[in-house]
Amino acid sequence: MFEYLRACQVVAGTATGIRINLLRFKFKVVNSIKSYPSALTLEIYNLNRSEQTRFEKEFTRIFVFAGYVYSPTAQPKMIFSGNIKNVVFRKDSTEVITTIYAGDYEEQYKNTVFSRTFQGKTPIRSVISSVASSFPGVVIGRLDGLDSSSSAIRGFTESGKTSTILDKYAKSNNFEWWLRNGVFNTTAKKTATSETVIVVKSETGLLDAPEVTESGVNVKTLLNADYFPRRRVKIDTSQSRINIQEATIVRIPRTKGNGVFRIEQVTHTGDTRGDQWNSLVECSFFN
Repeated sequence: MFEYLRACQVVAGTATGIRINLLRFKFKVVNSIKSYPSALTLEIYNLNRSEQTRFEKEFTRIFVFAGYVYSPTAQPKMIFSGNIKNVVFRKDSTEVITTIYAGDYEEQYKNTVFSRTFQGKTPIRSVISSVASSFPGVVIGRLDGLDSSSSAIRGFTESGKTSTILDKYAKSNNFEWWLRNGVFNTTAKKTATSETVIVVKSETGLLDAPEVTESGVNVKTLLNADYFPRRRVKIDTSQSRINIQEATIVRIPRTKGNGVFRIEQVTHTGDTRGDQWNSLVECSFFN
């Protein structure tokens, strides 16, 4: 059974920041398989003047929690954390809208540099961990897909932009790397992460018939933070009916979009006072 209550919360700043959950939010979060950071566009309606000033001059970090929950007091899962890039204010009739643009550790991704000399026979896993640790505030997660026996025979020096160095190693050693919510991870190229396969069907939030593409399939579901790039999903449209918030019944025809796929990109879209509250999950064929 899928949760049925919408929930959304925005946290800005750190210990002395603010937590907002009663105002109207509109948001769009794009999380791609590419190594560059995920992006957030967030509109907050009718912030007071003091909070507007803090967003404009003080806050550098923002966190968005959104999804469906079982009870009004439950905490939704995080769909975005990152650095605020720009804040824009505009007035629409009687409402003041604060638009926030942010990237997931985008400043670290763009500006971090690395320089170190490694001894000969340093394992590739140790090199990658050392380089990735230069990202400020980023922790090392799962380092899958790295050949533990691979190493350079002689000592060498790596120096330059951290993301460029990681891209170079990823290309030469057939792995993928990414930052998500402040965690650095790797996996073998064109493979999936080790998390449990998510079954996508009417009971778990499938909204429309899957759209089959040349490279895979796209599905639209109720908003779900558990979708993220490189995770496996099993699409099952054998169930032809779905009950959305105990109101609307929609028929979903069986299609050749059934099967196991790897997520390539997820776009979460929501409006706390509107109809949008969904995830567009773009997948590739996966064996």
